[in-house]
Amino acid sequence: MKKYFLIFVLLCFFADMAMASEWELFAENNDQQYYVDKKSIEYCEVTCAWCIRCPLGTAERCMRDLPKHFIRVWTRKLSKHPEKFQAREELDFQEYACEKGMSRMLHATRIYADGTSDSVNLNVVVKWEAVTSDTMRELVHAYLCKKI
Repeated sequence: MKKYFLIFVLLCFFADMAMASEWELFAENNDQQYYVDKKSIEYCEVTCAWCIRCPLGTAERCMRDLPKHFIRVWTRKLSKHPEKFQAREELDFQEYACEKGMSRMLHATRIYADGTSDSVNLNVVVKWEAVTSDTMRELVHAYLCKKI
């Protein structure tokens, strides 16, 4: 029964994502296409509600680590020629801090060439990482931050 419930929840999650999506192709190379869901872009400010996401006893540190303004977005990467055990599609929910040049991943879903998938929901506070040059994150960061 738990298995069917989990499948139902995942189907609802992906159906909701698909219905509310407006995927815009913003980068492409010989192997992959990269998209941003324009409808998912959220411009956020830190509020006290963020304390809920912090591990017990670390709320002060957590609030100090958060930038005042940040952007949340769903991104999608499609592999044109995936290998057997390589993800053919990746969906990521990320946050970007424009003024600090930082980002972090909150959720990741991988759909593999053999039809299987896995998801990771990062409910704990994930540390912000510097956006590295010549990477996909740099392109997404530039795309989102030019809109501010």
